[in-house]
Amino acid sequence: MSRQWSSSEARANFSNLLNDAAVGQIIQIERQSDGAEFVLVSKELFLSSRPSLAQYLADLDTGLGEDDSEQWLQAMRDAQGK
Repeated sequence: MSRQWSSSEARANFSNLLNDAAVGQIIQIERQSDGAEFVLVSKELFLSSRPSLAQYLADLDTGLGEDDSEQWLQAMRDAQGK
């Protein structure tokens, strides 16, 4: 779930914005008049939703073919001792 704020709304309701992000676990999106967007989430939500390094590397587009990708993944496993 998320809530969007304009910059003026975010400034006027800053404590609510922080409280909703921290306690309510609601993603807060601030949109500026120039189109720039900023996202505020609790640390707990951020840490629980980011991928692990292994997951990130597995999803990485290496540009390698299937056989080369498998060799690359095996080299990563070998480096981890698995």
